Amino acid sequence: MTMPTQPTNSDVETETRIFHVDGMTCSACSSRVENILSNVPGVGAAHVNLTLERATVTVSASLKQNLLVSPVANAGFRLIPLSAERNIPGNERNSKVEQITLIGAVLLATPFILQMLAGVLQNWTGIRWHMPGYLEVFLASVLQFVIGARYYKGAFRSLCGGSANMDVLVVLGTTTAYLYSWYLWVNLEVGSASYLYFEASAMIITLVLIGKNIETRARRSASRAIYELLDLKPLTAQVRLPDGGEQERSINQIQSGDIVV
Repeated sequence: MTMPTQPTNSDVETETRIFHVDGMTCSACSSRVENILSNVPGVGAAHVNLTLERATVTVSASLKQNLLVSPVANAGFRLIPLSAERNIPGNERNSKVEQITLIGAVLLATPFILQMLAGVLQNWTGIRWHMPGYLEVFLASVLQFVIGARYYKGAFRSLCGGSANMDVLVVLGTTTAYLYSWYLWVNLEVGSASYLYFEASAMIITLVLIGKNIETRARRSASRAIYELLDLKPLTAQVRLPDGGEQERSINQIQSGDIVV
């Protein structure tokens, strides 16, 4: 979406462009996108809203859009014009994929939850239950490298850009617990059952995924409200001509001094 503005004191015509930003996960991501856009020649100002996943950029009217899109894409994010983003195919499909992923993560983490509960209640029930090491390895590996693949991708993009975001923290913590548990399992074999930390990595990934799912739903709800407000804006207006007649014009063609009926 573009909104024309008045020429600056240097007689350079500027306009405001609004984009949807895909791929942000935390405030570090939004700050990074904002810095990238601000450093593009021809950009006067840039503001990125993490909650709405929206970037508002004031640029020179002659600036080509790919000059904004390319540097952001190189950093691992995606800029989509807001007017086009409202009709992006696949948003509904992506939502279903996220729900299926979340359900899968919860199902894989459930045995670890039961195992932890059994350990807590052992003194009262006298029942000792622990999953075999190979089962822990299997469940944790699927959670770590299939469900958690998104965090590795996000961490890689962030580190390549010279910064660290939340994905880096998640990967660092879960990978450490996962690899240390592997070391204990290989070296202690049967005696390693009570010393493994696979449930730590599994639960971190699952809980972060649940949190991101809740956050995403809140964002979409807020974005939907914004789009409904934008839909209320008229696309055309009746402009009174000098001879007293009227002419229908696009909102983008309205200029300072026009008389609008």
